[in-house]
Amino acid sequence: VYRDDNNKTTFVPDSTNTFSNVSIAQAICTAEQLSAALNATYNSDTTIKLINDITLSGEWGAHMLKATNSAALIIDGNGKTIKGLTSTKYYKVNGFNSNGLVTSIGAGFSSVTFKNLTVSGAKLENKGGDIAASGVFVGDTNTVNVTFDSCTVIGAKINSYKYAGGFIGYAQDVNDTKKTIKFTNCVVNNSEINTTDSSVGG
Repeated sequence: VYRDDNNKTTFVPDSTNTFSNVSIAQAICTAEQLSAALNATYNSDTTIKLINDITLSGEWGAHMLKATNSAALIIDGNGKTIKGLTSTKYYKVNGFNSNGLVTSIGAGFSSVTFKNLTVSGAKLENKGGDIAASGVFVGDTNTVNVTFDSCTVIGAKINSYKYAGGFIGYAQDVNDTKKTIKFTNCVVNNSEINTTDSSVGG
């Protein structure tokens, strides 16, 4: 980089430079940006970071995270809070009738990490029968490593016919040889989680 006599900046590329394993960052400031980020397809390692507290309004629709190339996704709450999550409908993806902040996580990821994020006052209803899956953060996952680090659910109310959890409703293919769900410094406070049939947890 140099400046000429007219104070004009010129960038001179160096053909010897290379790059790999690039992580792309997205700043999330609004509910609309959050919706787009949680309904996108990722083909490289990406971090999305909340810049503000976000209040959602109305019915929160289907949001399916998708990936190619075994991308890793980090959803960094940056200490912020999402309020007003309301879902009274379910959406059939990956074989389950699911709802939550993220309806479903597709199988193309190497990993998905939620960190430093609080969801407050979520209200979920799911009458999807034996394949109903409701979770404040995630309805269901499909063969993906998922980590929750320093995340909080406060004041949630969930009524699901079958699978319900404070963080995640149902995780497919989780065992020692396939995929894992990990929690570190996470908590569910002042919440009511109900199922008509079975399978409920914090």
